[in-house]
Amino acid sequence: MLGKRYGFTCPHCGRKMTTKMSRAVNQKLQERYLECSNPQCAAVYKAYVELKVVISEPLDQREHTI
Repeated sequence: MLGKRYGFTCPHCGRKMTTKMSRAVNQKLQERYLECSNPQCAAVYKAYVELKVVISEPLDQREHTI
């Protein structure tokens, strides 16, 4: 998963950002360090990605509740 690009762009120069390091804080929260892909900028940010709401239950859960 490291090095994968997500939808983040650098607030400073507008270029895509790349995840350089990621760690699980808990089962639903990840801490990520994002680096700008522009070598002249090279800004680094810390981001948190959280799973908040279930949009669609897993298939095995749906079968048990129907």
